[in-house]
Amino acid sequence: MSVMTLKIIACISMLLDHIGFVFNIEILRIIGRIAFPIFLYLIYNGYKHTSNKLFYAIRLGAFAAISQVPFSLFTTGKIFCGNGNIFVTLFICLISIWVTDIMLRHRVAKWVSIMPTLAVLSTYYFGLIHSDYGEKAIILSFVFLVCSGKGLGKKILMVLGFLVAVYNRFLLQWAMLPFYWILGQNPGWPTLSSWATVQIFSLLALPLIFLYNGKKGKWPIGNPKEKWVQYGFYLFYPAHLTLLWLVAVVIKALM
Repeated sequence: MSVMTLKIIACISMLLDHIGFVFNIEILRIIGRIAFPIFLYLIYNGYKHTSNKLFYAIRLGAFAAISQVPFSLFTTGKIFCGNGNIFVTLFICLISIWVTDIMLRHRVAKWVSIMPTLAVLSTYYFGLIHSDYGEKAIILSFVFLVCSGKGLGKKILMVLGFLVAVYNRFLLQWAMLPFYWILGQNPGWPTLSSWATVQIFSLLALPLIFLYNGKKGKWPIGNPKEKWVQYGFYLFYPAHLTLLWLVAVVIKALM
């Protein structure tokens, strides 16, 4: 499975997810769970193969800025909301991957290479940053960086890491129970909400990722066609959010 195929699958599943969000169709939201893990894996893969990591980061940051208003309108109906769009998350993940990768290549720093991930996680846990998928994405980006590769062992580690990423807050609640009991408090047994339970379907992205063959796929050769296709995938996100927001506004006005 090539990069092009993965991008098309991710875009289609994201579109279905957002249609499900507008019209409250649960099955479409379930299908949409596979989109973000694929997008994040493609960011990691792009980081590995890009010849200019700085420009790659700048490009993600630019589209994060471009997408914020469409995302805000789509999710809240307001021009701006406090929650960052998916490109904001992908940008933060890319920086985290970049710094961690540099540390992993250093003979001393590699032993504390988890620190960038933990530092960014803390900003999410304490509410200093808010963006789509948040801490799940940060953990998963670290999982992709350290667990990607051939072999059954790597795949098993990635599945386990994926589960930790998806249910990190739930697992943290269980881990904190003994401390609450020591303090004489009883917060009750942690439980999953119905929406949190649905997140298990994001695991369906992993078989698709495992099928990645390292190839780019059928892609237009040479500029400007190649760049147009590349930027077209980036623009798909703010463009379809804007269109769906307009559809929702029209439907609401007609009701």
